[in-house]
Amino acid sequence: MMSPALRKMPISTRAALTLSLVIGSLFIAFGAAVYFDIRRQALSESLTRLDSQNRQVAALQEGRFTRLRAAHDHAKQLLLAELAAGADPDDVGNLDTLFPRHNRGGRRSSDLLFDGGQTPFGYVRGVGAYIRTEPDPQ
Repeated sequence: MMSPALRKMPISTRAALTLSLVIGSLFIAFGAAVYFDIRRQALSESLTRLDSQNRQVAALQEGRFTRLRAAHDHAKQLLLAELAAGADPDDVGNLDTLFPRHNRGGRRSSDLLFDGGQTPFGYVRGVGAYIRTEPDPQ
């Protein structure tokens, strides 16, 4: 069903108008198809790059944790060896050396423990303590 205005137009004008609408529709359809294809490719490429970056970060973090684990194991071995070769932890004299009696009561850690120095148990630094009551010698 053609409108009366279209019937009055010459055939060449109607053909040109119809052809313009068809070509315009094709341009819009192809443009939309190209847009969505480029968008899909860009998203795929971004995800690939992100996955690669995540793998690199994970490998870097794993390397750090491996080094930390090795350093911790080494420190543990050194501490155990030092404790095995050091003074007897049950020696009451060590308590008087490391935690002398304070004139206000109780015991406080010696400056040697906090400032750092060689103790009967090896080098110690950064330990501050307060013992409120006299401990049981047992």
